[in-house]
Amino acid sequence: MMRVKLEGIYKPATEILARRIDQELILVSLAGGVGNPDDEIFSLNHSGEEIWKSLDGEKTLTTVVKDLAEAFVAKPEVIQADVLNLVNEMLERRLLVEVSDTSI
Repeated sequence: MMRVKLEGIYKPATEILARRIDQELILVSLAGGVGNPDDEIFSLNHSGEEIWKSLDGEKTLTTVVKDLAEAFVAKPEVIQADVLNLVNEMLERRLLVEVSDTSI
C-alpha cells in the first residue's frame, strides 16, 4: 500500500483515457503491461470526478481538500478521508503520479 501525503502534488499519469458513460467517468490506462485487465478500467462517481479534476499537478492535496470542502460545503475531515483513499487507489492502479519537484 502506498503512502499518500497531504503535502504531495499529484497528476494524471500519461496514457490515460477518460470518457463519460452515463453518470460515471471511466478511466482506462492505455499503458501496456499494467496487470490485470479488470484493474485497468476504473470508474468515478460525481465526487470522484471532482477529485480527479482537482489533481492538476500544481496543487497539494491539502489545497485540493480545502477547495472541495468549500465547494461542497462539507466537513474537511470527511473530504480529506475521501481524497486520500481515492488518490491511494489511483496511485496503486497507476492512474496518477506524484509530481516529484514540489519546490516549483
